[in-house]
Amino acid sequence: MPKLCEKLPKYRKHSSRNVAFVVLGGRRVYLAGTYGSAASKAEYKAKVLEWETSGRTATPPPASSSDLTLKELLAQFVIWAQSYYRESGEMKNIAHALRPVKELYGDATTCQFGPLALKAVRERMIRDGLSRNVINDRIGRIKRAFRWLTENELIPATLGYAAEHPLRGTGHFFAARRGHCRVR
Repeated sequence: MPKLCEKLPKYRKHSSRNVAFVVLGGRRVYLAGTYGSAASKAEYKAKVLEWETSGRTATPPPASSSDLTLKELLAQFVIWAQSYYRESGEMKNIAHALRPVKELYGDATTCQFGPLALKAVRERMIRDGLSRNVINDRIGRIKRAFRWLTENELIPATLGYAAEHPLRGTGHFFAARRGHCRVR
């Protein structure tokens, strides 16, 4: 079995421009200031630390998150989840939970997915004939995905809050409750 590489990425110098950069997740990240300056070394340490805390995954793309589709962002969550939930069957549950989100809103931008969209996803699960407990578990997994996207700064914190607390201020998403909806 090959050994996992625990080495930190090197602090490098661009040969013709005298600027510092580091390669994180296969992508060059240019640092502020000239090569060898205190500012570039401080930024290097910060970028490497961010990269390590994100599980040594590729850094988020430079495009603003409003340009990315929900399908692209959820794919990044799935990549992280595959390494985190390696030993359990949780990946299968996450895939089932995210399927209606991708089908209904996959090509939409993140700004177009809010509390009403989450309610529409829940309604789709009801129409698919899922039980109340399964629906509530899947909604929880969707909210967990948005929490992860928020904490990794892939979506604005306000959007993550809206998905986590769709009724803005109540801190509660009305789960499919017994006797209150057409759920078995």
